[in-house]
Amino acid sequence: RVAWLVNNNLSEDYEAMPISMKKKWPKAAYKRERFLAKEFVKHLMSKELTESKIRHLVRETIKDLME
Repeated sequence: RVAWLVNNNLSEDYEAMPISMKKKWPKAAYKRERFLAKEFVKHLMSKELTESKIRHLVRETIKDLME
């Protein structure tokens, strides 16, 4: 369910979820799954941000060495 939420941009349209992934109780909430999906997306964003900072730092260092 967490993977489905991440792949569907944290969609709240649980009717589109495959039957095999849906909870059996109709009034079930997906709070825990949504929380885990949000945390995973945050992790991916921070990892991407860190990688871009490292790339920038390496580029600047290379430019300085070339001069």
